[in-house]
Amino acid sequence: MGDLPDVDRPLEVTDCPPLPQVWMEVCDMPDHLPVFPANGGNQGQASLPFCGAHMGDLPDVGLSLVVTECPPLPQVCMEVCHLFDDTVLPADGGNHGRASLPFVSSPLHEDIGPSAGGLFSLPVLQSTGSEGGLPPVEIPLQLQQRSRRGKGRHRGSEYYPLTARPHLRRNAIADVHRLGTMYGEDLNGLQPMAEWTDDNQSSITLRSRPWLHYDESGVLVPFDTIAGSPVFFLEIFAGCGCLTKTVAQHGLRVGPAIDKYTTTHPIDVLIAEDRKQVWALLTRCRPAWVHVAYPCTFWSNMAHWCRRRDAPSKDEAKRLEQLVFIAFARQIVHFQVTRGRHVSIENPMSSMSWKLDIVEDMIERGSLRAVETDFCSWGLTDPGNGLAYKKGVRLACSFDIAELGRRCSKNHEHQVIRGSVHQGTRQGEFRSKISGEYPHALCQAWATIATQAIR
Repeated sequence: MGDLPDVDRPLEVTDCPPLPQVWMEVCDMPDHLPVFPANGGNQGQASLPFCGAHMGDLPDVGLSLVVTECPPLPQVCMEVCHLFDDTVLPADGGNHGRASLPFVSSPLHEDIGPSAGGLFSLPVLQSTGSEGGLPPVEIPLQLQQRSRRGKGRHRGSEYYPLTARPHLRRNAIADVHRLGTMYGEDLNGLQPMAEWTDDNQSSITLRSRPWLHYDESGVLVPFDTIAGSPVFFLEIFAGCGCLTKTVAQHGLRVGPAIDKYTTTHPIDVLIAEDRKQVWALLTRCRPAWVHVAYPCTFWSNMAHWCRRRDAPSKDEAKRLEQLVFIAFARQIVHFQVTRGRHVSIENPMSSMSWKLDIVEDMIERGSLRAVETDFCSWGLTDPGNGLAYKKGVRLACSFDIAELGRRCSKNHEHQVIRGSVHQGTRQGEFRSKISGEYPHALCQAWATIATQAIR
């Protein structure tokens, strides 16, 4: 449509009650947006319509857009963009149910593009059939704007650049004292209160609930906390517990797999009393190797692209919550290395947490050596279609795990980690959850290396 002349095309909004305001916005249309050609005989540049209405707290209203005096268009391309609060065009309050807006004429690559802004429902874009013999068509738009009601204005109206987001701020050690105030004094410093690591007190603490762990056959059995026998491995933020189960199947004694979502003994690290339970296990079981895979979601840039309308205060509160997991991991690293034992941590390669000063300090204190690996190189595939998951992670460990540093061979197709599995025994499960599970081959290799390095 680059050679078409500008055309005046009135846009009529019909069948709606009087609106207090009509909000209009011209948004950028990217150069790569598909363009559908119109009448090949037209010369010059094309112009496209735009409109937007913000209903505030009014109920949903059905609207119809009537486009007239258009050249033949085989297809209509529309884009919905967010409406900013600071562009307001008052409408004539006397127009009961009918208002006419002009089209905006502009080169296609400049400030142009349709906007449905604050409309709660805009069901149909209707062609009247007067466009050079083009028959009437109805194109359902099914636009649904999520309304966020409450105090203050929409976040979309305020400038909040990605570089200002809390997850990109690297100085986290200075915030540890705030964690102690909000989540418990045990988080202050490099170790918890002395009574939490006392052997007798830990024995009493562990009696408050039953514990299960994997035996050599990979079956969950009761775990004896009274005897205080040492274990070879303890996993925190264990997820499905695949690494714990594999280590147990190597004939090594393991402790209970610690995770918030386990069905046997859920542990929420955000709760001080639950952290006390973990410290009791660390004290009584004296694990030769502890693995900590703290949550990564907040430290992903992609997660924050979806949070562009969150207030900075909400982002900061979420940041402090997620720092609890890292501060706790830092304490565990210090606990293990000061007792001559081993520890490892894991997070995705792209996680912004690796740039935090508290994580850098944790790696330095533990003398951890890092490797990067892609899960597809270990056979992780989508359980529905069999395509590989290219989940890249970084492992940092106190013993040498250089052999685990496999990268994608680039000779296979990958499944985008988005949405849910479409078929099979795990149909409906989110791919993001499944992609975070350690491949069995990786667990086997890691358990073998650990056995040779530690024994």
